[in-house]
Amino acid sequence: EKAPLTYEVKGGTLTYEVVDGAVTIIAADVEFKGKLEIPAAIEDCPVTAIGEKAFYGCAKITAVMIPASVIEIGSGALGNCIHLTRIDVHDDNALFCDVDGVLYSEDKTTLLRFPNMYGLASYTIPDGVTTVGGGAFLGSSYLRTVEFPDSVTTIGVNAFHFSSIEEIVLPPHLTVVEFGLFSGSAFLKKVVLPDGITSIGTSAFGGCKKLTDVNIPDSVTAIGHSAFSGCQSLVDITIPESVVSIGEECFADCSSLVEITLPDSVTTIGPRAFFFCSEL
Repeated sequence: EKAPLTYEVKGGTLTYEVVDGAVTIIAADVEFKGKLEIPAAIEDCPVTAIGEKAFYGCAKITAVMIPASVIEIGSGALGNCIHLTRIDVHDDNALFCDVDGVLYSEDKTTLLRFPNMYGLASYTIPDGVTTVGGGAFLGSSYLRTVEFPDSVTTIGVNAFHFSSIEEIVLPPHLTVVEFGLFSGSAFLKKVVLPDGITSIGTSAFGGCKKLTDVNIPDSVTAIGHSAFSGCQSLVDITIPESVVSIGEECFADCSSLVEITLPDSVTTIGPRAFFFCSEL
C-alpha cells in the first residue's frame, strides 16, 4: 500500500492524492495552526478538490484560502473547525465565492459554509439564496439566530447540528425539515415551522434540551425516528390531523412532556415512541 503523499505549507502538513493528474486534498494534520492557504498546484498538478471531511475537527485553523483551481469541496470538509473565522475564495474561481468570509456557490444561490465568526450573534442570509447546504452552520458556537430570505426552499441535513442557535423562524417555502437539522443544539428554545412542511426528519430536533416552543403545521404527514428525542424541556405538543406516522423513539426521553394530543389520523406509531416520558 502506498504511503500517503504529504505537502508542507505554512502552519502544517497537508495530505493529498493524485488521480488523473489532479490533486485532491484529503486531510490536514489536526495540529494545523493559523491561516491555511490551499496551494493551486502540487508538483505541477492542479489542486481541484478538497475531500470529504478533509479539515474536519482542525480546531486551530483560523482562516482558509481556496484557490481558483478548486472545483469540488466535499461534505464536511470545513466542519467542526471551531476557530475558523473566515473563508476566502480566489476571485477567479468559477464555482465558489465568498461573501464577507462566508462560503457560497459562485452564483450566490447556495450558502455552503458559515465560519465560526467570533462574537457574531445573528446572521441574515442574503436575498436570492435558495439553498443552505448540509452542515452549513454546524458547530456555530456564537450565533443565536439566523434570518432567512423567502427565497430559501432547501436546508440540508445537519445544517445547524450542534449549533448555539436559540430561536429561529424557518423560511415560508421550506417543505422538509431534514435529518439532524438542529440535532444537539442544546440552547435552542423556540422554532417556528412554516405551513407547507410535509415531514420532520430523523433526529431533526434530537437532543435540543431547552426546546419549549415548537409548532407542527397541519401540512405535516410524517414525524421521523427520534425527531424530538431528548427534548427534555418540552411540556406539551399537539400533533395535527394531517399526521399519519410517528417514528421510532420520536419523543423518547422527553422527560417533561405531560401532554400530547394524538389525532385519529395517526396509523403508525414506532417502537418506544414515548420511551422514558416519565411525566406522561
